[in-house]
Amino acid sequence: MIRFRPAIIDSLRSYRAGDFRADLAAGVTVGVVALPLAMAFGIASGVSPAQGLVTAILAGFVVSLLGGSKVQIAGPAGAFVGLLYTLGERIGAGNLLLATMLAGGLLVIAGAFRLGRIIRYVPVAIVTGFTNGIAVIIGLQQLRDFFGLPVEKMPADFFAQIEILARHAQQADAAAVSLGLLSLVILHLWPKSFRQYGPRWKEVAKQVPGTVIVLLVGVLIISSDLLEVPTIGSRFGGIPASFPYPTAPDIDWSKIREILVPAISIALLCGIESLLCARMADSLIRERHNANQELIAQGVA
Repeated sequence: MIRFRPAIIDSLRSYRAGDFRADLAAGVTVGVVALPLAMAFGIASGVSPAQGLVTAILAGFVVSLLGGSKVQIAGPAGAFVGLLYTLGERIGAGNLLLATMLAGGLLVIAGAFRLGRIIRYVPVAIVTGFTNGIAVIIGLQQLRDFFGLPVEKMPADFFAQIEILARHAQQADAAAVSLGLLSLVILHLWPKSFRQYGPRWKEVAKQVPGTVIVLLVGVLIISSDLLEVPTIGSRFGGIPASFPYPTAPDIDWSKIREILVPAISIALLCGIESLLCARMADSLIRERHNANQELIAQGVA
């Protein structure tokens, strides 16, 4: 069995004021970037943006507190969009919640029995193909909103999505397309366009993520009534000002046998992605993470 020892314990032993200032700046940057991403991944997964935001807050806190890496947190990830959306359509939201809780238990067990080392045996080709496939699925699901198509909900099946998009292609909204194209241009040019103003301005621009600029520009355009497109408020009713109270899931017990395989899928995906990210972080800070401790933290989150 593994000895429970979060990486934060070793970090706090030699913690200095300079470390706090650097961590504060990094935390603000990550938080600003995670805000729109968490809401976007929540929507793409078939739930509300508020659920994505709450998940980012809780997961980030728990994993940073209990994890095995000194520089890694957790939150909603694009890798789960296709999987969770499909599972939610197949087994229902209540059973999906139960499958997620079971997946967390499996991750804790895997970490306790030192199974984190198996990540080194995962072929790179599988990871590359998997992540590229996820990118295609996420991109396809977002085309509805990019073109402003009047489709209430996208199906989970890949070919059914293509059929829906083709059927409604002529109903594309010019305002939504214009705002989408403007966002892509800003993301592509930021901060490259500051080269002509000298290296100092470029370095300043690097401190502000392009996603934040896109978010601010979009809010400014919509609030000025320059374009009329659906917003988070008009579609989901806005973001609540407080944490929602936990409620018992609506579980369909007739499908309880179908939950085990989805739970294993969620656990494997979470474990592989988090440990791969931790290995990448190791190469930047030249330290090694505790893979088993990281699995336990991911499971608790």
